[in-house]
Amino acid sequence: MKKALLLSIVVSCGLILGTGYIFSYMNSKVDNNIYGFEKESMVDTEKFSNIYVSVNTANINIIKGDRYSVSYKLSDKEYVRRLEIIKDNLYFETDRNNKFGHKTSGYNVTIMIPKDKELNELNLYTIDGNITNNETIFNKGEFETVFGKITLNGSYSNEIEASTTSGGLNIEKGNISKLEFDNKTGKIYINGIFDDIDISSISGSCKFDGKVNNKAEMETISGKIDVKSGNSSFEAESYGGVYWNGVRKGYSFSKFENGPHLNLESISGKIKIIE
Repeated sequence: MKKALLLSIVVSCGLILGTGYIFSYMNSKVDNNIYGFEKESMVDTEKFSNIYVSVNTANINIIKGDRYSVSYKLSDKEYVRRLEIIKDNLYFETDRNNKFGHKTSGYNVTIMIPKDKELNELNLYTIDGNITNNETIFNKGEFETVFGKITLNGSYSNEIEASTTSGGLNIEKGNISKLEFDNKTGKIYINGIFDDIDISSISGSCKFDGKVNNKAEMETISGKIDVKSGNSSFEAESYGGVYWNGVRKGYSFSKFENGPHLNLESISGKIKIIE
């Protein structure tokens, strides 16, 4: 697994260098671009179950409300290229000119679904923006941001795959069967109920206050790991030291019991475990 993390550093460095339904528009500002969409608008839509969003410099928010809708406000350098529903799929995509800046304040894409409705699949991507999902139930989610943070509040899902570069991950409450998260430098905080967890980070710290029903894998290069083990067995290893209930146990420490299992591994980050 350490080899996989080292390989991800090389790959990351390479990456860094290197017609639908008619909508009823409300509260729109007239500023049409080459694709015919306004720069800022709120749109009521037909029902959808799958969401596909790809933007450049904007935050993405999924919220509960009283209807299906999309509202957005973009920077002067970003343009809506696609906004439509096809076969139960909502598509929102943007283009951007060659000028790039890290200023997402006030630029958002917010998608609302009725409070009593569930979603099937979420596929959310932004380069320079945060991704926030509040109290939605969905089958599968894929979330990716380069510079932003991913926040899930009270989400229920069978499977989530997520990644950031300099952002982080924050999960509050909720119930997620399978969570996979790849991170480079951002902080990770996880609280909720999970069946399986697989987390890898380079220098970002990881704190886990939740419950695991089956198994959890948590790896870092230099980031510290803080875990509440509860009734789980665990194996922990780090040259930065392993601490059990505040007492240093050397470079490795294990405790085996029946039930869930935690595998905690770092090269130089401290690993702290409390019951």
